[in-house]
Amino acid sequence: MKRVVAVMMVLSLMVAALAGCQKESDNSDVKVESGKLQEIHEAVKNAYGDNYIPSMPYDEVMLEDLFGIKQDMAKEIIAEGPMMSAQVDTFVGLEAADGKVEEAKKALDAYRETLVNDTLQYPMNISKVQASQVYVVGDYVFFIMLGQIPDEMLERGDESEMLKASQEQNQIAIDAINKVLGVESK
Repeated sequence: MKRVVAVMMVLSLMVAALAGCQKESDNSDVKVESGKLQEIHEAVKNAYGDNYIPSMPYDEVMLEDLFGIKQDMAKEIIAEGPMMSAQVDTFVGLEAADGKVEEAKKALDAYRETLVNDTLQYPMNISKVQASQVYVVGDYVFFIMLGQIPDEMLERGDESEMLKASQEQNQIAIDAINKVLGVESK
């Protein structure tokens, strides 16, 4: 048991050290159609199929307490997390209210920073947390931490391999979002 705790502490320190590995994704200058959040959410869920784990919706109180998202920041919000505490998969999507894109982005960036730097994670979730991403396109702001890492990869324990795989898993959501909004993926 002491060994597991020690390993978790070391891995948490590695998370903090690798926190800067998040890709910057801000396409806020792109003009996209309003009212597409529900379609985006469905496209993301369909892209992952059975590997889309978030199924517990976050209410207004949780959105503000956990993510720093206030209702006046958005025209519409869809936010879901896992039902089991051993999972971390999370999807937050919002269409920002007029002039609130940057405020919503800052709130989700702050949540991500806290998640990466100040929380202990199960070893299987560390790469997902590190690869989590705040993605902005037009007036839409997303927090993405989704996907499955193959068991054999987890067993090998190669952090860089798992981080890359987690980033690739998040790209599935970004590609689905971009397809709905008619934006070219980078």
